[in-house]
Amino acid sequence: MSAQQPTQVVTTQPTTVVAGGCPTCGVGRVDDSFTTVGIILAILFFPLGILCCLLMKEKKCDRCGARF
Repeated sequence: MSAQQPTQVVTTQPTTVVAGGCPTCGVGRVDDSFTTVGIILAILFFPLGILCCLLMKEKKCDRCGARF
């Protein structure tokens, strides 16, 4: 009679990957917002000011408050 080897069961938990996560805290979501100066430039120098407004976006984490 041959001896049977015990069976090993390996379970893994799925990992969650957050797209656009904060590089500082790793948990928060990074949101874009227009700066006040960018909005003023867009109004005063329309239509060229809109380009300035788009280039002056500020990114901010909603959890830790880090600005990029």
